Amino acid sequence: IEDIVRMIMDFFHVERDKAARAQAPPVRWEHVRIGKADLKGAYTLLFYLAAMAALVALELEGGLVMILFGGSFGSVIVPFAFQVVSRVLAFELARRLQGRALVYIDDICLCTLEQWEEKDLATTTGLCKGLMGDDAVAEHKTESGRDLDMLG
Repeated sequence: IEDIVRMIMDFFHVERDKAARAQAPPVRWEHVRIGKADLKGAYTLLFYLAAMAALVALELEGGLVMILFGGSFGSVIVPFAFQVVSRVLAFELARRLQGRALVYIDDICLCTLEQWEEKDLATTTGLCKGLMGDDAVAEHKTESGRDLDMLG
């Protein structure tokens, strides 16, 4: 939560200062928008190469071994593997958005200005779908505005 608040505060101050230096109309708090996108089934969006599947195999009771070809909830290795996806998303969003984004596991929190709101949200969902497939984003959880539940 502190990271989200810090992102919003930093974004506002940077944009306000840029506008002042450019002698543009001032940026005010009412111009700031937040948004969110949620990756649908997060860990299940991971797929492993067959040659690498043995690295994420799970030993079960009775001497059985389960070899996974995709991410699953409950496996101790999957959060570490998914963090690679989170870092790629954060890196690419930093390059593509006019606003800012914070990626927390499968939640992407945005901060932008009202004139960039629609484009930044579309860029975010487009990047996620391009990286993980057309069904990667939980569209019903994607929203933006001035007052949102960001995590949970």
